[in-house]
Amino acid sequence: MSSSLERFIVSHIERKQKGLKAFCVRSILRMMSALFRAVVMMRNRLFDLRCISSKKCSVPVISIGNIVAGGTGKTPLTLMLTRALLAHSKVAILSRGYRSSAENGQEPLVLSSGDGPLFGPDVCGDEAYMLSKNLPKALVVVGRNRRRAAEIAFSAGAELLVLDDGMQHRKLHRDIEIVVINGHDPFGQDRFLPSGFLRDEPKRLKNADCVIVNYCRALTKENRKLLQLRQKNLKIIGVEPIVTSICDRKGQSISLKLEGRKVGLFSGIAKPARFKQTVEVHGAHVVHELILQDHMTATSKDLQSFVNECKNRGAEFVLCTEKDYVKLPHFSESLPLFWIQISLVFKEGEEHWFDLLKRLSHLKTVKN
Repeated sequence: MSSSLERFIVSHIERKQKGLKAFCVRSILRMMSALFRAVVMMRNRLFDLRCISSKKCSVPVISIGNIVAGGTGKTPLTLMLTRALLAHSKVAILSRGYRSSAENGQEPLVLSSGDGPLFGPDVCGDEAYMLSKNLPKALVVVGRNRRRAAEIAFSAGAELLVLDDGMQHRKLHRDIEIVVINGHDPFGQDRFLPSGFLRDEPKRLKNADCVIVNYCRALTKENRKLLQLRQKNLKIIGVEPIVTSICDRKGQSISLKLEGRKVGLFSGIAKPARFKQTVEVHGAHVVHELILQDHMTATSKDLQSFVNECKNRGAEFVLCTEKDYVKLPHFSESLPLFWIQISLVFKEGEEHWFDLLKRLSHLKTVKN
């Protein structure tokens, strides 16, 4: 799907378009949504009734996922959790490698054996590469077949497996289910794809061991009550993304304040508006943007044209996300280009997070 088509569909999902044409488009999307919902429900029932089996691994599996399509903050959470687990265990991350050659390979690719990435983001995907780069001691296995990836990780000596974006990958049994939701829109417009953003049934939240709300300050009282109805004894862990550092093209952290600065932004992520919001919260004024489809890589020509336009509009420098930085093509910069490193900070229920880490440590002990 092209980025322009994706934005077209999103504009109709969010009801930004009016008139007869918009009504017809939304009607078609709703019919497609009903079909998608039926397929999802049927698939879940088959797993629940054990008509389709889930493979149990020899080591514990921790799944990090969500019920909506993209933009909830799974990657920074995977970083935070894996970093904590590496303090006492040999951890392997199982990633699909979305839109990479590894995703379609017959055999999962070992991206890292515990010494950083062995391949570039074009081979393994931007998220898997970024995780491996930030967590050099972690094993990282990339591929569509997560069952086989788990076997490879176990053979390599992994003691814990982190299944990235694993909620819908039910063919692999998980010992702990962590669900990440976005406080701005926890239930994906309350409609299934493609007329909304839901890709799974909200009632599956009742099976989660832990629900983490990113952008928790945006969670309304109404949505909080809905969460509590869908999961009894819910213990919410609320987090907010913050800018921890601004880095140059060499990956070196620099001292740079955003307040009062004119900047250009480009990103190929699921929720580019959130990236812009994060930058603006720190006082920057965005004069121009280049928005790409999620996981898409900008061409040198497009970036050059974008940076030149930013300069014409008075931008002092250009900013991108870390996920975009790891796959930047070479081009001649007419403005300085920096990338932002974002981390999650606790705003609510931090004690539940440490309870979870203790549980995971015990789970490892029991399994061994």
